Amino acid sequence: MKYKIFILFVFSVMIFSPVVNIRAAECSGAYQTMSTNVSIEPRADVIVTKFRVINGVVQYRRWNETKGVWVDDDWITDNV
Repeated sequence: MKYKIFILFVFSVMIFSPVVNIRAAECSGAYQTMSTNVSIEPRADVIVTKFRVINGVVQYRRWNETKGVWVDDDWITDNV
C-alpha cells in the first residue's frame, strides 16, 4: 500500500510540475569586450617599513602591502 501511495505521489509531482526551458545567463564579467577609450593604468606597489626594537637595537623590514609579502628576507639593523 505504501509503495502505491509513493508511486502516486511521484506521478502527481511529475504531472503538476511546470516544464521550463532554462537558458544560460548573459556574461557580465570583466572578460567581456570593453569600449576602446578605456585604458589600463598601472600602479606601483605600496611598500611600508616596519620597525622593531630587540634588546635596545632598532631593526626594520619592508612589507609590500599590495602583494602581502616581505620585500626583505631578514630584519635589517638600523645603524643610526
